[in-house]
Amino acid sequence: MLVLFYCFSINGHAGQSEYDPVSMDPPTPDPVYPPVFHELLIPSHDVLLSGFMLGANGKGPHPTVVLLHGLPGNEKNLDLAQSLRRAGYHVLFFHYRGAWGSQGDYGIGQQSDDVAAVLDYVRENSDALRADTDRLSIVG
Repeated sequence: MLVLFYCFSINGHAGQSEYDPVSMDPPTPDPVYPPVFHELLIPSHDVLLSGFMLGANGKGPHPTVVLLHGLPGNEKNLDLAQSLRRAGYHVLFFHYRGAWGSQGDYGIGQQSDDVAAVLDYVRENSDALRADTDRLSIVG
């Protein structure tokens, strides 16, 4: 079954000549600033949140989406995250306090505080993250 899928996926793209940023990575990644996957530790109320950033191709700065993925959320919607990254957005997703490797105790009432801490983190580290803070969005 795996071999058939592999053959199908190769043949499915063999005749394509147009680049589709929703479903395909750039044909030629930037040699200095290729697409990346960064693990992050984001401070929120004296603990660290486990987070990840999918970095878009190119130097940027890039518009950045903070992807909120559930309560407390195991499903990360990485299909959406990859499509956004391919289209030129950085995508940051994280786990709320006390969930999935983030420090602290989980509580639904503190989630907005964690989101605010993540937005502050992006703004404070925008140069290192190559994030355009004038184009910072929340999706979820």
